[in-house]
Amino acid sequence: DEPPAAEEGEGSKKEYAVNEIVEGKFEGKERWFEAKVLEVGETNLKLKWTYDDDVPATEVSLQDIRKLPPIPTDRLHIYGDERGRMEVELKVLNLIETKMEGYVTNNPRESDSHDGLGWAIFPL
Repeated sequence: DEPPAAEEGEGSKKEYAVNEIVEGKFEGKERWFEAKVLEVGETNLKLKWTYDDDVPATEVSLQDIRKLPPIPTDRLHIYGDERGRMEVELKVLNLIETKMEGYVTNNPRESDSHDGLGWAIFPL
């Protein structure tokens, strides 16, 4: 059984980002393989297949690429004083980023807009 994923053939280059993990059909075969996006083109993507490092990067039509299904997650509740909660949140985000590179950095949170203790996010 295959997990549900994005509809086939409805992809556009705007939906994909460099370093994103996707599924694609290697050399037009029927089976889907996991790959990392190296370049985004007008009608295709350049992919590096994750199952074998010896296989060179390949250009694949957008019709033969789909996004991975969303990763199931649980909600985490952090209790305590505000500074302690912020410290734990930062540690948890760092742990998540270590386990799943790009999961946190590709979806940064917004800066807080209130007075007092809060987060200020600055792109580097």
